[in-house]
Amino acid sequence: KPVFVNSDELIMRQAEKIALFTGRVKAWQDNNTILASELQMQGNGETVTARGGVRTVLYNTGTDGRKTPVQTTSEQLVARKPDRRIDLVGKVTIVDETRTMKSEKAAFFFNDKNKIQRIESEQNVNVVEAASRRQGTGDKAVYHVDKKMIYLNGAPATVSDPTGSITGQQIAFDLARDRVQVVSPETQTKGTYKHEGS
Repeated sequence: KPVFVNSDELIMRQAEKIALFTGRVKAWQDNNTILASELQMQGNGETVTARGGVRTVLYNTGTDGRKTPVQTTSEQLVARKPDRRIDLVGKVTIVDETRTMKSEKAAFFFNDKNKIQRIESEQNVNVVEAASRRQGTGDKAVYHVDKKMIYLNGAPATVSDPTGSITGQQIAFDLARDRVQVVSPETQTKGTYKHEGS
């Protein structure tokens, strides 16, 4: 499907097959949108690089028919069409329904139908699930969008909610069943729980 782009300025370099859009850039395909200060397309859109206050709205979020997009902010975005991958770098924030993931780097991986299959976040990862008031921190998070599972890894990874906290090497958020569990820990697992008074 066609990609539409609005910007203040466009520089085309035919020999290198590069188009550089600058100033209040808005690029969209269907309902999926990128906003940035600068956007560069190479070839026939095989690689798209966006810089400067990058914001995205992605509606291709799996097969469950939901209408809520995944929204992101970052300093830079690189989309590689042949790899079915988008990389975000610098002060990354990803908002998906009631959960927010923050990190320094993140990558979106798409299936052969161009739906988001999983999201991987690295460096200073923070996951907040608003509905359960659950919060997790770690070194890396892998969010399997289609399976509604988030695996949080760290040395250690920590998850806390109003009833207490748990730490371990890998902690799984089961979003469909609203459960959290430590998965195959190689390090000691610790937990603190607050007694709920009657």
